[in-house]
Amino acid sequence: MCDSRSARLHTRRRLIPRRHRHWFWIGALAAFLIWPCGPTASAAPLHVVGVADFYLAGPAPSYSGPPLGQAVADEVTRMLPKIEKGALDVIPRNVMREKQAAMGWQGKDGLSATRVGELAAAAGADHLIVGEIDRFDMERSTGTGGGGKYQVHTVIRVQVFDASQKRFTGRGSGDGVALGQTQSIAGQQALRQALAAALPRALQNMSVAHTPGGPSAPSAEAVEGVFPR
Repeated sequence: MCDSRSARLHTRRRLIPRRHRHWFWIGALAAFLIWPCGPTASAAPLHVVGVADFYLAGPAPSYSGPPLGQAVADEVTRMLPKIEKGALDVIPRNVMREKQAAMGWQGKDGLSATRVGELAAAAGADHLIVGEIDRFDMERSTGTGGGGKYQVHTVIRVQVFDASQKRFTGRGSGDGVALGQTQSIAGQQALRQALAAALPRALQNMSVAHTPGGPSAPSAEAVEGVFPR
């Protein structure tokens, strides 16, 4: 479109008397500045997205770190901008935690469309991501001298709530298995694997999923973790 527009301007230039051409170029410059051209014409995010604490279905694992439901929500918040850069305006986690505290939010509230809708309205989100940690098993393998590694197997379900429709519109699940020298390293890697599989599936019904190249899951190495080492 821009190339053809430039050709038309040069054609019109030849039809204008030389003494008036400076006015022509002033007008042409203004047209180029005002008329959007190319992929930069639309830079506004498509969705305002919040992430609530995930619900832990089983007993809390014994490891030093933040509560698992909060840690998973923090990880999702970090991953979302990497899935589709510029298309999602992700609400900071400190804001979401404040809204949850004001509502007396409990982990299992993420399973209720009514409660999720209330949280989305309070946070100003048009989509809210919630989920459930179905499984988080940790065991230590036997090693020489008692220096065995930790193995973690986790299964996570992710749901996307559309505030305008007042219902869940996307679901995805993923599992991760990892081995690490410490509990936090093994847990971090397993959660990243599970989320990298679950998030793109859950986001498929959002319009962002139909933009060129998206959504695509980032590699585990590309996502900064939240677990202490």
